[in-house]
Amino acid sequence: MPKEVTSFDQVLASLNTAQREAVEAIEGPVMVIAGPGTGKTQVLAARIAHILQKTDTPASSVLALTFTEAAAATMRKRIVAMIGNEGNYVRIYTFHALCYSIIQENPQLFPLLASGSPLSNLETYLLVEETLEHLKLQELAPLRAKRHYVTTIAGAVSTLKREHCSPSQLEEIVNTLEKDLLDASLSPGAKVTLQKKIARFSEMHRVYKHYGELLIQRGRFDYDDMINNVIDALLNNEDLRQTYQERFLYFLVDEYQDTNNAQNMLLDTLSSYWGPQANVFVVGDPHQSIYRFQGASIENMLHFLDTYPQTHIITLDTGYRCPQELYTSAHTLIGHNTLTQEYLKSRYPQLYEAVQKPLVSSYYSEKPIKFSLCPNQTTELYDLAKKIDSLISSGVPPQEIAVLYRVNSDSTLIADELQKKNIPFKIEGGESIFSKKLIIQLLDLLKTLYDVREIKEDLPLLRIFSYPWMGIDQTTIFRLARIAKKKRAHTSAAAGKERGLEERSSFARINFRR
Repeated sequence: MPKEVTSFDQVLASLNTAQREAVEAIEGPVMVIAGPGTGKTQVLAARIAHILQKTDTPASSVLALTFTEAAAATMRKRIVAMIGNEGNYVRIYTFHALCYSIIQENPQLFPLLASGSPLSNLETYLLVEETLEHLKLQELAPLRAKRHYVTTIAGAVSTLKREHCSPSQLEEIVNTLEKDLLDASLSPGAKVTLQKKIARFSEMHRVYKHYGELLIQRGRFDYDDMINNVIDALLNNEDLRQTYQERFLYFLVDEYQDTNNAQNMLLDTLSSYWGPQANVFVVGDPHQSIYRFQGASIENMLHFLDTYPQTHIITLDTGYRCPQELYTSAHTLIGHNTLTQEYLKSRYPQLYEAVQKPLVSSYYSEKPIKFSLCPNQTTELYDLAKKIDSLISSGVPPQEIAVLYRVNSDSTLIADELQKKNIPFKIEGGESIFSKKLIIQLLDLLKTLYDVREIKEDLPLLRIFSYPWMGIDQTTIFRLARIAKKKRAHTSAAAGKERGLEERSSFARINFRR
């Protein structure tokens, strides 16, 4: 009787040679170099299905880590389609979701994280601003208006946490730098540069420490704390560590090039029980470290090779997403990154050889790639809108035209240019709502209304009155300022007696809704 062909068998038969090698290499450390459109998600799902089909490993002993909930859901859906309900028991998490599950299973070890609530982005910024107001920094935030430094310093705190660098560790770095300052061989210029660096690092240590103290006082935490607290608990509690080390037999990580140091430490801690031959499978592309702002970089992949010297490297060299012309151009352009290339060639020849392989597409395009060199951004935006308008006029549906931009802030400039030509568009994703001008002004208004209760300085209120959507003319604002100064009263008191201001407030409500 012929064997029944399952969905998994069909998937296995559809894989190319490199994909199948990655799926079937289930023992020991494996690194898969997977460029865009090479089918890495299918490989990850098929490999998990293969493990469960060919071994007696329980589905709950397979841990797969992704960067987004959407990726986790897609992977689970594919596994279930291949092997049925058993796929629902595979532990597929984002890094934060894994830590959250450990916290919920052991609430007695994480009293703050189990009972507290995480900070929103806005709350984080407000707490950092409060820290800056309290510390009176000279190097990191010299100006009186501390809000100008909040975003940068909040980002620095997050980077330290993602690198699993505690306040005490940062203090040790400062102490080391101070010892370096005693080096008699330092030139006067180098000495001044080092002194400035020490001053900045010292202030950053004060910020980091005070910010952490405020979190504890208020029973709050931020998302970076989840991973760091779990790592510390695993390292310091042998029973907890062994519980989770013995639970997982296979580890798989998607987009490994985008992991930061804290995420790497979490993976290393869980897999270290199995030594250098741990069944750790990572998929990534050194050329695609898109989460560098999270502390991600190619160093993470090099760290993996240092941790697992016997790593089997497999390159998925067939792409299905883009035409050959695009893959070839991208590979040629990346080839100019000589610093990375030379370093890999000398230290990690196996990885160097793997990333040198150009992607081979499953199809060619009839149209060549065109480059447009513009003298400035204004011309670039104009040419872009003109080209899109021409495509639409020639019959191309707008929904078949896509514009990719480098940073989210570019979307506003592109949108403005498209609006000038009445070109319909939709922005996918886009910049954070908290970076939008109108939202910043609204938050400024709310903060000022709160401060008015304590009779603080008039300037913020006068600034808010000048916002266009308030509908208050400059003459009225100047008159309010003069009245307040003459009567030695707060501007809010003068505003309450100003005729016609209530009507203007109604105008502001209408304007803001628009």
